[in-house]
Amino acid sequence: MNPPEAIHKRFFIPDIAYLLCELVNSDADIRLRTLARLARTCRIFRDPALNFLWSEQDGLVHLIKCFPSDLWTVSGSTYLILRAITVADWPNFLGYSQRIKTLVMGSRHEYVSAEAYRALSTAASTTSQVLFPNLTELRWFTFPFPSIEMYLGPSLSTFCFGPSDTILDLLLLVQSLTTIAIRYPSLKSFTFFYPLRSDSRHIETLTTAICSWNQLRTLRVGNHLGEEGFRHIAKLSHLEDLCFTWPSSNGTLPRPQVDHRWFPALNTLDMACHSLDSCIDMIQLMHASNVSTLKMSVIENTTGKQHATSMPFTTTTRWNRLFQMLEDCCVHVTLSFISFESRDIFSRIDPAVTIESIRHIFVFRHLNHVRIETGGGCDIDDVNMKELAEAWPCLTFLSLQPGTQFGAELQPRLTLASLVILATNCPNLQFLSLAIDARSVSVAQPESGDARIKHTKRLELAFRNPSPINNTDGVASFLATLFPEAVVVGTSLLGGDSWRSVASKVKIINKLSVERAGVFHL
Repeated sequence: MNPPEAIHKRFFIPDIAYLLCELVNSDADIRLRTLARLARTCRIFRDPALNFLWSEQDGLVHLIKCFPSDLWTVSGSTYLILRAITVADWPNFLGYSQRIKTLVMGSRHEYVSAEAYRALSTAASTTSQVLFPNLTELRWFTFPFPSIEMYLGPSLSTFCFGPSDTILDLLLLVQSLTTIAIRYPSLKSFTFFYPLRSDSRHIETLTTAICSWNQLRTLRVGNHLGEEGFRHIAKLSHLEDLCFTWPSSNGTLPRPQVDHRWFPALNTLDMACHSLDSCIDMIQLMHASNVSTLKMSVIENTTGKQHATSMPFTTTTRWNRLFQMLEDCCVHVTLSFISFESRDIFSRIDPAVTIESIRHIFVFRHLNHVRIETGGGCDIDDVNMKELAEAWPCLTFLSLQPGTQFGAELQPRLTLASLVILATNCPNLQFLSLAIDARSVSVAQPESGDARIKHTKRLELAFRNPSPINNTDGVASFLATLFPEAVVVGTSLLGGDSWRSVASKVKIINKLSVERAGVFHL
């Protein structure tokens, strides 16, 4: 065995010191306290510990505190600059600002005044200081937008801008987009959720900026993506994560050019549109895509004229076509997350999605998250649930909206027997949201050969309207036996006291079971 002195010297190897600090940084409970102690321990730990401590900052408050005490003060929750910033004031500020990799603005409860921002910007430009030379990610949320120049270091690759409260902030931001586009032609990630309303100049500026970036890997924008911008991003060979809204005023999605594969690297798609047809078009454009996460929402149709006059069977056919297009166009082994949602008020008269449509996506055997919240919901029975559970054994999340017919809720055809089916076939299930007919507990009991079926994962159960129930004691006992780690949630939305009573009883039964198990082990 090596002597203690030799073992101790190993900690003076910089790479080992870095790995130790990285390990500490991964534990949120001890991160700040332990890294601060390591930074004060010795020189070998000082730099890696400080780098992790300062790598992500929420606002400039901590940096303001690095200035001499006579330079700043705090009034309430707002930090103020009391005098002009001189060259002698910078060393501590710059010593820590160079360690920041991610800067998040606007989510703290402590604020830096607009005058302080102007003082910082003026002083930085006067002395030609690069305040954040190693900053790679800048995120801005609901905050006055000062000059962006002092944040633009040479290493920036990610910009994220959230909603603004004032038109003035928006104007300043849009003007800054041109600067960002010119200075960062190799930008990797861009998020822009400021409301541009219908100002064509702003949208044109944003589109021009997007079209100048050819190395994008992540793009998340609102309804500011016109046909030109869409055609540009569709050809990007590195784009992996895309979130956008396709405005109804833009019409149908552009069609691909001959012999050109669109969205070749797309892995995650989050799309909102005003028509189910746009969703179908998008899936068709992603032919042979390796997408693993797919979210699609049909949002409020402000005109609603065409949808309201459509015959119900037309919508059913479109859902069937959407799921069939998924089967035909997406690689079966990669898709693991799907979410379909319809928030169009006119979709409430749609008929329910049936098992015939859902069967098209049974080919995606690795699905672990399935959410179908369509206008007409899903109308399936226990036999259909058995098909579903056997097709998707990896499920951890399942949420199916109850079926409707011309706006009226259908009586659920799923019974408590479906829960036995899911417990048997989907052992990793952690969240389940269904409408269940719980009036007959006897039909749900496992067969003799399955008497030991028990789901051991923590499971959140969210039963939905309408979920009729008679015997609360029997249902609670059944749920606690089948799901020893179950928690019944969302009972306030069901109305009445029956399901609230079930939630309380399941909690009590499971607690008693844990206590008995503890006594047994003693």
